[in-house]
Amino acid sequence: MINSEALESFIETAFSRSLSVLDQQKVFQPLLFTQQGDNEPKTDPLTANSLEEAFAEAQNLINDKVDELSLYAVVWDAEVGVEGEKYKAIMVEFGSDQDAQGAVIAQRYTWQDGNPVAFDRPIMARQVQSRLGAVGPFTRLQWLDIVKAPVLAFVTIGGADGNYDDEKLAVFSKYLADPTKAEGKVTQLALAHAGPLMQEIIAHSPKTPLEVLAGIQKAQTLLKEKEPSEYRAFCEDLYAIAAAVAKKSTGNEQAVKGMLATLGKQLSDSKTAVQ
Repeated sequence: MINSEALESFIETAFSRSLSVLDQQKVFQPLLFTQQGDNEPKTDPLTANSLEEAFAEAQNLINDKVDELSLYAVVWDAEVGVEGEKYKAIMVEFGSDQDAQGAVIAQRYTWQDGNPVAFDRPIMARQVQSRLGAVGPFTRLQWLDIVKAPVLAFVTIGGADGNYDDEKLAVFSKYLADPTKAEGKVTQLALAHAGPLMQEIIAHSPKTPLEVLAGIQKAQTLLKEKEPSEYRAFCEDLYAIAAAVAKKSTGNEQAVKGMLATLGKQLSDSKTAVQ
């Protein structure tokens, strides 16, 4: 987990290196700073011709290693207005893999004896969505837990009789092919993302029913905390998926009914969720 000291140190490094580059170049070239765990931050110059293109280039570089990165910062030069005065500033957009929200801050500087010198504390400009795979209020890793939940609902029932047959797969595949079969917006987006990951999720899914249910519970908790207005629809969608799969089960009927009832009980508190 990223602590505040590590994040502060990372941002200070981005500012100091950027001022150093500015001193050498006079005309500042946008930079991308990334960090993996406790390693030293890496610096990549962004060669785009515009700030918009620089952000796109930075996002592509981040996407290439998003599973490994813990921190990022995109840095550029700009003017900021403070109490009616204009100042030159180093702008830093930063984010971590522990928070869905990032931020843009401005460090004002002036030129003294031909060198850029920072003054006063950085100013908060605005909040932004983290570029490290965040979706809405969820971090990249939290979103993966959400994406796994519909697949685990299928696994819960599909594997209850020990047989992932074609009929059950066909039922779930219809949801993947047309996510709008689900009612909730979060469920629909999760199903859209789950398609390419389905085989991997199943291959690495928990081995016992209790562990599978715990995986679904993890997603429920995230929805209740971060997107409560979607919680009820999400729970009802998961149950609908499981019930549809259960209808196609031809093996141990008692095991299937028992697991569906257990899942239904876990999801039942959706009736009292925030609307």
